[in-house]
Amino acid sequence: MKLLLSGTKLNQFCEIVSNIKNLCEFITFQPSDDRLYSQGISGDHCAIYELDIGNEWFDDYELNEDDSKSFSVSTEMMAKIIHTRQPNQYMVI
Repeated sequence: MKLLLSGTKLNQFCEIVSNIKNLCEFITFQPSDDRLYSQGISGDHCAIYELDIGNEWFDDYELNEDDSKSFSVSTEMMAKIIHTRQPNQYMVI
């Protein structure tokens, strides 16, 4: 699997992850051929989110048949990593 983001879309993705950090401790992504999907609920069960990003939104979106069907990341750790980036950089997942 390879997901590439840069520019405005990277900024938007970073904002999304930063906001999800306020709801959930972990985020689980479920990539498929046509989208990156996630849904979750806050720890106190008062808020839910659903994230559905089409593959055309990414600068590059590659998914192999043998890739994992889902992966989870600590939202706190991901937010810390994201906030170290510079404006001219890109992100590959």
